[in-house]
Amino acid sequence: MHSELNSLKFCYFRPIRLALASAFLALMPTTVIGDEALPYAEHFNPANGFKPAQRNLTAIFLQMAGSFEHYGTPANYLRHANAEAKRVEAAWLKAKGKPAKFRPEYFTEEYIEKLITGWNQMERVLALESFTRTSGRQMRYAIIGSGSMTPAELASLEPNLTAEESAEFRRLVAKPYFTKDDFVSLERFYADGKGHHKLTAIGKEAVNRRVRRGTMDQRELDKDIEASKEGTTILSILSAHQRRTVGGINGTSAAANADDLQTALVKGLKLAEDRVEVDRLPSTERDALTFSHAIKGLLDQRLKEISKQATPEQMKAMKTATTLMFENLIVASQLEFEAGLWDEVLQR
Repeated sequence: MHSELNSLKFCYFRPIRLALASAFLALMPTTVIGDEALPYAEHFNPANGFKPAQRNLTAIFLQMAGSFEHYGTPANYLRHANAEAKRVEAAWLKAKGKPAKFRPEYFTEEYIEKLITGWNQMERVLALESFTRTSGRQMRYAIIGSGSMTPAELASLEPNLTAEESAEFRRLVAKPYFTKDDFVSLERFYADGKGHHKLTAIGKEAVNRRVRRGTMDQRELDKDIEASKEGTTILSILSAHQRRTVGGINGTSAAANADDLQTALVKGLKLAEDRVEVDRLPSTERDALTFSHAIKGLLDQRLKEISKQATPEQMKAMKTATTLMFENLIVASQLEFEAGLWDEVLQR
């Protein structure tokens, strides 16, 4: 895939009318967080910056997602992964007297900067800053699941509610469970034509879950609340790849690389399929697929609009550049993970 980058002619994007960018911004879904603290700060705190190379792929992906939400560009994360790899490579050479071998040969600083340049040149045409922020948010949702989303975030996914219904929904899901004191509010919310009937599957599950919890004893309640925060099936995909990577390094199993991680994500999230049915799936799988496909759908929508005015050469260049970015973000995550593993060896 890396050989394609050098042949890209980024000037292809420039003749496209930049007026399209404002149209894309109008199409962008907007999440209003209100007065809540940055919901991604637990995973990426802008005040503290990126963490040193981590040894947990879930933490790496959540930090990446948070940086997308905050910066509106993948450039910062790519440079972070490269900087951490360089730090560990230098430390390994100094300590061991030989180079560390965990970076793909093509994935150099020059290559990364070319990748970023191509992305930046498409930014105004595809409104990539807003796309990246939304993608980061959807990526975080896809990993943590609706059970860990804030009331404001859950409310932002319900476009059919009136302002009054949205406020009531937000108030209801702020509670971990319902008691008899909530019955009047619930009856009003469940009334014909009112809020509950307008909710998405995720919104209905959020309310119904709290209704069920109201019938549980304390032990069952604690267990259910804890289970709802365990994340989605993406965690299983990342954990399995993490074990394979470590096993490959230790020689206890076949080696695993970024291509294997990409294959696992595409297969597990059914990203090669144009449409997926999620209504009957467990929430852990439904959330992973719903939010992952939302990212894919948003980019497809942008490219479809652009295709009305772009030449075939321009479309090919844009599709290649966006695909390369997604593929290389997976490479960067694998690079950070392996840098973290090698760094751990140095600390022993």
